[in-house]
Amino acid sequence: ESGSGSGEGMGKIYVVRVRVEAKTINHPFYGQGYSAFGYEVASEKVTIIDRLGREARKDEFVQGGTLLVTPGNIYLFRLEDVAATFPLILTQSNEGGLRSERFEDGVIGNGAVGNQVLLFSPESDTPNELYYHCSVFSFMGGRILVQKDGATSTSAPSSTSSSSLEDKVIVFGFAEKTSEHPFHRMGESVGYTARSDTVPVYVQPNKAVTDGNVRQGPTFQLVRGATYYFRMENIPVYYPFAVSQEPEGGFLTSIYREGLSDTIVAGNDFTVFRVPQDAPDSLYYVCLTASFMGGRFEIVDVGDRVDTTPAAAVARLEQNSGNDSSGGVSSGLSVGAVAALVALAVVAVVAVMGVVAYRRRVVRHPADEPQFVMDEDVFVYDTRSVHSVQSQGGRSFSSVESEV
Repeated sequence: ESGSGSGEGMGKIYVVRVRVEAKTINHPFYGQGYSAFGYEVASEKVTIIDRLGREARKDEFVQGGTLLVTPGNIYLFRLEDVAATFPLILTQSNEGGLRSERFEDGVIGNGAVGNQVLLFSPESDTPNELYYHCSVFSFMGGRILVQKDGATSTSAPSSTSSSSLEDKVIVFGFAEKTSEHPFHRMGESVGYTARSDTVPVYVQPNKAVTDGNVRQGPTFQLVRGATYYFRMENIPVYYPFAVSQEPEGGFLTSIYREGLSDTIVAGNDFTVFRVPQDAPDSLYYVCLTASFMGGRFEIVDVGDRVDTTPAAAVARLEQNSGNDSSGGVSSGLSVGAVAALVALAVVAVVAVMGVVAYRRRVVRHPADEPQFVMDEDVFVYDTRSVHSVQSQGGRSFSSVESEV
């Protein structure tokens, strides 16, 4: 629960924990409707009022507590092992149950159960009073009061944010890599797919579209200050999704956390990303357990979206091609470029042959146990990654008798 978001006038993201417990006299609907169980809520930063009008302490669970929310912020109702028989919804009905209608404006995830999340983003025209209730059994939940006085000056949504998160949804999937993937034949053999009807995705350096087609590891253009909704679609839990400043991913990846409601997601979960004003120009969606599965987010300012016309693309290519010392465009390769090509060729040969380059000698322990000692720098290459290992001055390692 970071209360994240950067930039003047932007709202924040808050978490409300929800669980089901046996109803007690402290529940505002004690003695009404379903008598056995009810919802109780807790939050680190959201104000919660109990049945007696007392403000709850930080992270204190309150049965049927009244939540005070503000337009422009995002509220994540994070369920904790809620049984499938008690789906959580937002409604204008103070009763809940089978006869209640779901309130849908600014809501994603009505009917959440288990450990799922329901997202609520109230706006200035949201009703002043709503309820969180069970869609099956009546009188299990409590009230939500939308406080609008002063909301404009303290937590109004950014002018770049959509009035509905449904307008900026990216759905991420999972599939075997093909040649379409930007990291085809690198890292893991499977990778993330993605699609969006509204967020621009690059299909060529000079062309971005919003056609909703599924693509492998595409590059999306995100705008600083805007809010996006990343929905997972059957992502295996052993391939968890995250955002990073590094394209590779894997166990050593540093997670980018700013503006994200949840930094690690999988399955059919989702996370909300409010792009900070100081976000870098490039971010990557990656897997935390395997390398080169994802793609790139290109981050731009609201008034500085990249021109994707062919003429602009040609201009960018010419600008990046570099000039020679006389001011003209260089038509040949520099000595450094030739050296780089030679180095790449050497690496390619190593990749094809699967070579491990190192010097090895066998020594004997007093117990005559075979050991080996590696020199100071050892480079081990396989088809997935390159590692550099220091032997720390000739310190012996575990027994290896066969050549790699």
